[in-house]
Amino acid sequence: MLTLDISTATPAGLVDIDPSDADVDSLALEVFAASPPAQKEHIIAELVGKIYRDAPLVERTHLLEQLLRPLGVLSFLTVANGIFARFLFCSEWPQLRVQPDDLLSVQAGDVVALVDYVQQVSALAIDNLVQQIAREPRIAGSAAAAVLLTISMMRSRHRRVSD
Repeated sequence: MLTLDISTATPAGLVDIDPSDADVDSLALEVFAASPPAQKEHIIAELVGKIYRDAPLVERTHLLEQLLRPLGVLSFLTVANGIFARFLFCSEWPQLRVQPDDLLSVQAGDVVALVDYVQQVSALAIDNLVQQIAREPRIAGSAAAAVLLTISMMRSRHRRVSD
């Protein structure tokens, strides 16, 4: 099960939090805001992994296609122990088409590893992914998507202020 472990994600140390006593969404945002940059990127990856895990099959294919676009050939072979390499051989490069049958062995943890990698390659790819999630009504309403969309807006405002 993929979870954002709030007790270990806080920079202040261990915190004993009962989700029934706190607004988990706002708590997740506080943890994100207080985290160092590397931890922030991993929180985003974990949220995308949770969205992927909970998404219907068709939306999963769209999410993966979006995430795989910025990858080079070698990346397909190395990310998540090469689980995405078969997509190179099953479709026309560079126009990747992920089929529902291709998703049988792709787990949320593989998607987390993919997002961790993609964030290093292209910040624009993650922005595009967030826009796609916002347009997909069957996944945009999930708690993880709401937190991810809010984080994306926070980052976007921060970038504008920094520019």
